Amino acid sequence: MTEMTENERNPGRILAGSVSLRTWTRDGRQTARVHWLLVHPRFRRCGLGAGLMATLENACWDAGIRQISLETHRDWTAAVAFYRRLGYS
Repeated sequence: MTEMTENERNPGRILAGSVSLRTWTRDGRQTARVHWLLVHPRFRRCGLGAGLMATLENACWDAGIRQISLETHRDWTAAVAFYRRLGYS
């Protein structure tokens, strides 16, 4: 028997957003990298992505992490523009 996925058990539910973060310490300095930030198209442009990033930034700050880098591609213009609006360069 194949186990049903959460979406199959609850077809009205979707994952609105997700973020992946990796942290490490090098030379005594803690750093974080955002590997991805995903927001379902139905939930874009309503502040969910900015909220996820704010939560992530606050958690990093509380953990003593003062540097966050992003993993993205310059051709992903919407993502680059989003991160720039949040103050990343």
